[in-house]
Amino acid sequence: MRKIEMPWRSSSRSLARDGRSGMTEDIVIALRERVGISDAVKILVPLPDQRPMDAPPGWFCLYECFLTEFGIRFPVLPLLLEYAYERGVALSQLTHGVVRHMVFSAALAKAAGMKLDRELFERITDLRAGVKEGGFKRFHTSMKHDIVFGDHRTKIHHWTRYYFFVKVDRASVGDFDPSHVLTEWVQEPGRIVPRKVNTTLKEKFRTLRDLSRETWADAFAETERKKKEKKGKAIAIAIPLWKTGLRKRAPALVDDDILISDPLSKRMSGDFSSRTVVASTGQGGDMSILESGGDGVTVPSG
Repeated sequence: MRKIEMPWRSSSRSLARDGRSGMTEDIVIALRERVGISDAVKILVPLPDQRPMDAPPGWFCLYECFLTEFGIRFPVLPLLLEYAYERGVALSQLTHGVVRHMVFSAALAKAAGMKLDRELFERITDLRAGVKEGGFKRFHTSMKHDIVFGDHRTKIHHWTRYYFFVKVDRASVGDFDPSHVLTEWVQEPGRIVPRKVNTTLKEKFRTLRDLSRETWADAFAETERKKKEKKGKAIAIAIPLWKTGLRKRAPALVDDDILISDPLSKRMSGDFSSRTVVASTGQGGDMSILESGGDGVTVPSG
């Protein structure tokens, strides 16, 4: 199949600064052909005065990079829809980093012979609030348990400017409950009380950590280097203990507020040790292969 080149986008200087979408009908046509979007999936280009939180009733907002960079297909990955719903946030309020972490984690879990369900994803990530945009903040995730990812860019310039609306129906969300597809932006996501981590989960954390370090050794080495560098800076700016009268303790680094850690919905139960279920990005999708503009990122299946 021939490679589809996306139409030239507007330069960053010509993009309107009021947050309007840079999507055009030509880009939508090329996007359909490039990632194989069925005609059954209805897409709208936002009007100049519509923003990501302004999806019409019965429609939801998606960003172009979710499809072109991280292999999301239609119907949208059920795990992503479930995660957003259980958090009480719209998909459009989640950054592309959440999608990246979910897709890579699913591929890593599959390679390790385990299932990535919402509980496991919640356990290996923290949900955080980013920089405020207008009256709201976008939410992003950070990985926990020293799990690392590499071989994929983490910064996508102007990604928030290329969004479009998708009609909520079977073609776009599959069997997922349409009423659970949220569109309104919120000040903060819902909080869920965590439960105690059991032995099975701890073993999964170790397995994913070790496999990620083996798969992306260079990324792990770079992460360790940055940790040492950051720790050195923290020690350098630490206030002398004799001035505070406090007992000796490790310096705390300032970071985003952690909104939710290790959450688990009370409605979720059962044995999470299954090693047979495979996550999918869509119809027949294989999470062990991550597509990115024609370039593949493969996680060992052994």
